[in-house]
Amino acid sequence: MRFSRLALISSAIVLVAASVPASAAPVRFNDRAAWTAAAQDITTVTFEGIAPVGGFEFFVNGPVDIGGVEFATIPNTGLFVVDPDFGPAFYDWGSGAVLNFDSSGPLAVLTATLPAGMSAVGFDVMTFQMLPPYASTVNVEVNDGGTTSFTVHTDELPFRTFFGVIAASPITSITISGITLGINVDNFSYGKAREGPPPHIPEPSTVILLGFGLVRLRARVTSRRK
Repeated sequence: MRFSRLALISSAIVLVAASVPASAAPVRFNDRAAWTAAAQDITTVTFEGIAPVGGFEFFVNGPVDIGGVEFATIPNTGLFVVDPDFGPAFYDWGSGAVLNFDSSGPLAVLTATLPAGMSAVGFDVMTFQMLPPYASTVNVEVNDGGTTSFTVHTDELPFRTFFGVIAASPITSITISGITLGINVDNFSYGKAREGPPPHIPEPSTVILLGFGLVRLRARVTSRRK
């Protein structure tokens, strides 16, 4: 009977340890303040001072380095920094100049490649059509050794939608896509996850050590009862 109980406990330990993930998927944030509190060493690209007042700067497809981030689109998809006065109905979201790309094609994708060692990224994303309503669906893929996809539902003008993630591993790049006339990006922030252990996720080694401690304790109690 003692052997059966010990074997049962040992089996439970193995199952618990196996169920603890070695690495967690990127954590999503829909609120910039919450994302900022969970990140550190943050740099924010505002896209100001690039486009002339009332105009735009055209980068063809890129790649172009802005604030340490390399932005690029696929061929035949224009990449712009646009001053809000150029077309307030499309580009004035209350935050100044925006990064814009033509997302009307089914393969239109914006890729943002981050500096090395970054594990946190967050930005405002906005969509527009020829006429309101402007709200739409945007797809974001985060590449941190694996690829995790997220769906973002954008708001109506003039409300910006925040999307942010923090990963356990360095994020090399993200991609943004969606079938809409245009996608605007602003306040593109990147940094590192704030130092400290992830909450509520014990290390597998900790679980195993705790489990074997319980086995030894059970064995000692059993021997004293003899």
